Amino acid sequence: MDGSGIEMSWRGAAFMWSAATTVAGVIFAAFWWTYKRLIAHDAEMGSIRTDMEKRFGSNEARLARVSDALDHLPDKEATHRLEVSMETMRGEIRVLHEQLKPVSAISARLQEMMMERGGR
Repeated sequence: MDGSGIEMSWRGAAFMWSAATTVAGVIFAAFWWTYKRLIAHDAEMGSIRTDMEKRFGSNEARLARVSDALDHLPDKEATHRLEVSMETMRGEIRVLHEQLKPVSAISARLQEMMMERGGR
């Protein structure tokens, strides 16, 4: 052998090692890039999750306040009783208005009489 076979196999081995390290580097870079993207995505999702928890928390508090306010409002039956009572009061006020008409007329005559006496 003239040594060219050894030299050839050394070049082939160097090429194989070079190719293997290049492939390993590309795979490592792909995994590293993916890992960094996952970490960034995780941070972003954590931020979104925190924001959503704050919003839901404030909405829950608002909903609790609205619920408390609604608990103090009258229900359908109470509202109906209020309407009936108001209608009864409206009728009584009409009757009172009719009953006060003669008193108003008397008051007007008395005022007129006092004006006539005061003018003399």
